[in-house]
Amino acid sequence: MADPRTRSAALIATAAAVPVAVLVLFLAPRVLGENKTPENARTTPRVAATSAISVPARNLSPAYSAACQELVRQLPEKLGQNLRRPVAGGGSNQNAVYGDPPIIVACGTARATVPAAERVWLLSGVCWYAATSAESTVWTTLDRQIPLQVTLPRSYDGPGDLVQALVEPVRTGLPPASDTPESCKQR
Repeated sequence: MADPRTRSAALIATAAAVPVAVLVLFLAPRVLGENKTPENARTTPRVAATSAISVPARNLSPAYSAACQELVRQLPEKLGQNLRRPVAGGGSNQNAVYGDPPIIVACGTARATVPAAERVWLLSGVCWYAATSAESTVWTTLDRQIPLQVTLPRSYDGPGDLVQALVEPVRTGLPPASDTPESCKQR
């Protein structure tokens, strides 16, 4: 039979060791980096970049300039997980920038030319065309008097969800165009 003092010491040692072991079990992977996302996994950047991004100003009529300035004021401070960043230079009243790599929202851009077979996206009453390249997808409104473009780097997941978050300010801030393409009209 074991000595009562030895038995008591063993119980105390076990009582202290078990919580420490459990703590090490849960913290070790985080500290050692074993829970990192695989390098080939595509994730949505979540960076709170604060440096200003230079986006050029466009030569707009006074009415278009005022509408764009009001729209930019109405845009959210956060787009998905991406915080709004300052815009450097003369384009700060026409543009907004989010995240890193930067998502650029530009008001008063050129109208998009939509190839006949291409799909358009009707998101909560605003019609968009999404032109995709190797680096980005550029979403442009098709049914607004003043076009708006959203340039999303390809590294972002769910680009339609990010654009959807801008629909309400676009609907209320930019008047509808009189020459809306037939493909944008609700069925």
